[in-house]
Amino acid sequence: MDDFFRELRRIQKKERDERGLARVGDDFYKKTHEYMEKLMGTLSKDPLNSKGHHLLREVQRITMEICERREHKITDIAVMNVQRSYNLFNKNPKLDLNDKSPPNLTPEEKKLYSSITSLLIEHRSRVFPILQSKPANTKASNKKEKIKSARTEIETIIVYDEVPSTIVGVDEKVYGPFKPQDIVRLPSITARIFVDSGKGRFIKH
Repeated sequence: MDDFFRELRRIQKKERDERGLARVGDDFYKKTHEYMEKLMGTLSKDPLNSKGHHLLREVQRITMEICERREHKITDIAVMNVQRSYNLFNKNPKLDLNDKSPPNLTPEEKKLYSSITSLLIEHRSRVFPILQSKPANTKASNKKEKIKSARTEIETIIVYDEVPSTIVGVDEKVYGPFKPQDIVRLPSITARIFVDSGKGRFIKH
């Protein structure tokens, strides 16, 4: 039994015993993948190595359990944070600025957590869209609204990365600063810059 296998067993035990995520290191999935590839390479040279086959099956079983337990924990935390922080009927809904992703996430799991919270927020936005007053349905008002919309069209986005300083939109208004998971309404051109640069995603109501 080598050092990496013992480390897998240690992580498995911690995931079973602790409510939070065990510390596994940013390269946990990469190292585990490389370890299994090494085992399979050894077996390809010695297919009758029964101990090698047993070790590979054990590594796969333990890794699967670790992954599934971590996925459950990440999902539970994401749902809890959204339910605690996102007010369905707030005129300007957003996650509490004090909200933080759980500790000990790997880079891959950070993307998972962000995706789950984003989907939940988008779902809530669709289920209970914010009611806004609409102008009278006349040709004059429609024409006026189209002209105004061309200049000041607003889009709703969810912000992925922190923006520590304020920005000036095309409407010359000041916006920000923003933190990850903030739901913000920006002029369409400004919002498009966020989305195209990978710093946010449009939310459709």
